[in-house]
Amino acid sequence: MQKLSLIDIKLKAPGRYIKEEIMSCYESLDAFADLISIYPNSLKKYLDSTKVGSAVFKTKLEKYLKKGYKDIVVTYEKQIEEWVANITKNIQSYKSYQDVLTLEKVKCLCARYNMPTETAKMLRNLGMYHFYNNRARLAIEFIKLSLDIIENTSATDLLFEYNSDLGLIYYYEHEYIQAKQVLEAVSYLRCNNSLDKEVLFHYLYRLGNVYTELKKYEEARNNFLLALNYHQNSYQKGSAVMNIGITHKREKALKKSLNCYLQSLECFDSDDETSIAIINNNIAELYREMGDCSRALLYCNKALEHIGTTNIQKQFIFFQTYTQIKIEQNEPMEAVERLLELMAKCKDVFTYRKHIVEAIEILIKYAINANNEAIILRLELELIQLIQSSDSAHSYVIELKSLLCDIYLYKRERR
Repeated sequence: MQKLSLIDIKLKAPGRYIKEEIMSCYESLDAFADLISIYPNSLKKYLDSTKVGSAVFKTKLEKYLKKGYKDIVVTYEKQIEEWVANITKNIQSYKSYQDVLTLEKVKCLCARYNMPTETAKMLRNLGMYHFYNNRARLAIEFIKLSLDIIENTSATDLLFEYNSDLGLIYYYEHEYIQAKQVLEAVSYLRCNNSLDKEVLFHYLYRLGNVYTELKKYEEARNNFLLALNYHQNSYQKGSAVMNIGITHKREKALKKSLNCYLQSLECFDSDDETSIAIINNNIAELYREMGDCSRALLYCNKALEHIGTTNIQKQFIFFQTYTQIKIEQNEPMEAVERLLELMAKCKDVFTYRKHIVEAIEILIKYAINANNEAIILRLELELIQLIQSSDSAHSYVIELKSLLCDIYLYKRERR
């Protein structure tokens, strides 16, 4: 099922379905009219009407087309339901302004034909559209509107699912208390046998993440363990096990965390390079905290190897782990060289400005504390070059200049 566009949202009249069925079985409409003993013009009028003929005409259709009327004609409501199902399945692919017009049109058709459950589904879809396009506050309002409708229906499965979606949005907005309240409010519905297993997985996984951020680590682990009962693929299984490891790390139970990370590494498919890279980086950070820099570097290099050269953003994140390891190994210049190599790969430095600033800041702080003038000089020259090649009015340049000022203050104090 491909995503829909405005062109696709045209209700097909019953007569068109009947005409297509007739033409697939008979030579012409006139031939069929003769067979059922009505005038050709009368048949054409029936097919052009929004209400197709009499009960007798429908009986004849079923007899000579050898199908029930409901098998021949797709009602307006059924067409709308199919569009709603298509959109719900592919909601992450709706990204443009034209796409939101398509969603709005289907929502209006749901309301026009008095289909409250389908209207609620489309309000939820509009909410998720805005969420995936970084408009969280708007997303929350749409999800709440959908819940207002669903609460007056018997669709408890949707009540559960849409509260789970609302909790997800609050979580990404760092509103953990609200996320907890929303998710816990529908926990009683977990026993509903009609709930989809994947919906249950996402609910428990999201609640686990919320508890993690609220430092309720035991509750978080319980939910991740429950989520494992409903995982639908290796990615979901690996993610749940990894997050159990994160709770242990937060509690400084590093060996337990390491065991979980190593288990999760075995869960992911071998071609899921991104997930494998993230786990390797997590393991590297653990070994660094445990004081085993050799193993930390081994796993950090594995992370960089798995992520490849295409995901520059993840490379910068993993580079911070690499930098911390190299500093602890008293080999900071290798981190500087690797940073410059990474920056050279960036065709659009502006896109990765946040990561570049963070990476340079880590190295400057180290160099100043260690009085490493060789690194100071390399970074000073790089900052000057970055500032000269960027738009002076942008906040990114202000951050670079601030870092450069830190270097100048250090040099002045050293005189």
